[in-house]
Amino acid sequence: MQHYGVPTRLLDWSDGALVALYFALKPANVSHDPVVYMLDPWWLNDLVFKELPVAKVVRPRGTALPEWREAAEYLSKDEFDNELLGPKYPLAIDPSHVARRFAAQRSRFTIFGRTLDGLIKVCNSVRESECRLCRIQIKREAVNDMRSDLATCGISESLVFPDLEGFGRELNEMFQERWMETAPT
Repeated sequence: MQHYGVPTRLLDWSDGALVALYFALKPANVSHDPVVYMLDPWWLNDLVFKELPVAKVVRPRGTALPEWREAAEYLSKDEFDNELLGPKYPLAIDPSHVARRFAAQRSRFTIFGRTLDGLIKVCNSVRESECRLCRIQIKREAVNDMRSDLATCGISESLVFPDLEGFGRELNEMFQERWMETAPT
């Protein structure tokens, strides 16, 4: 729903490194060094599942699926009529690929619990060397070259937004670039 301007408790991730880089470099005017974050979802869920009440069954491992019992507390049927506080920390969850964008962007999500800075608190709960959330900073001066390299690799607006809207934006960018190259100075 974030793609359509609706606020959610979801944070979008991609399991495609070049797609993640594309989104980090996407803003037209980069005024700061872009950043790509990398998270090990299995590590996160192992820590989060330890916080859940002890169950007599073996907990699953990996990125949660919407039908898992452990995900049910995060995926209330009616968020507006729910008095439960829900889990404390975020959960890494794979979406049902109901939209082409999810598949094209290789979408994964973390759904946040009631702790606003839950990812940071999870990282702070372990030794720094054991934290599997890392930040990769990109120098602002490298952005244009990296955008060009991504285009050469086929990572473009119409790839990550495989609909007419994405195709139209990509064509518009191409025409603007061509016009800038040929415009009299």
